[in-house]
Amino acid sequence: MTELAEVKKQYDGLVAFLTEYVKVSLEQISRIICREVFYGTTVGCLGCC
Repeated sequence: MTELAEVKKQYDGLVAFLTEYVKVSLEQISRIICREVFYGTTVGCLGCC
């Protein structure tokens, strides 16, 4: 498995956990990720900005 595929799998697992058990919406997850991009961290924006 490529590194990118592994990261995607981990991301998908995290999103599934957050939406099902913590009741965080996909919109909230996207906003958090994009805010990290805006402030200059290395987290990638997934087309949500």
